Amino acid sequence: MIIAIDFDGTIVDHEFPKIGKLKPNARKVINRLFDEGHDIVIWTCRTSQDFFEGKHEPTLLHVYRFLLREGIHFTTINHNSPRAAFQATPKVYADVYIDDRNLGGIPNDWEDIYLMLNENKS
Repeated sequence: MIIAIDFDGTIVDHEFPKIGKLKPNARKVINRLFDEGHDIVIWTCRTSQDFFEGKHEPTLLHVYRFLLREGIHFTTINHNSPRAAFQATPKVYADVYIDDRNLGGIPNDWEDIYLMLNENKS
């Protein structure tokens, strides 16, 4: 599967414009999904533009560095997976979107998210 995962409020606590604390078991579960062969597309509204304009808010570059520092594996950020059915589109293509802003929200613990993903496979 191609799994698009929102950053703020989903991987980390929502403290925008700061980068919040890592959600419980986020690293472990995201890396497990990656190791199982899923493409992990990090999906965020943060941009590189702020960095080039000299703003001090954490930008896409900070998200990239955070993910590397935390050892979170991913395929791409804000770009389609090479396996995506559609490449030239502003919306990231995925089989599943994990986002705290979806209708009903998401569980706080990523182990519960992993269970939900596996229930949906059948």
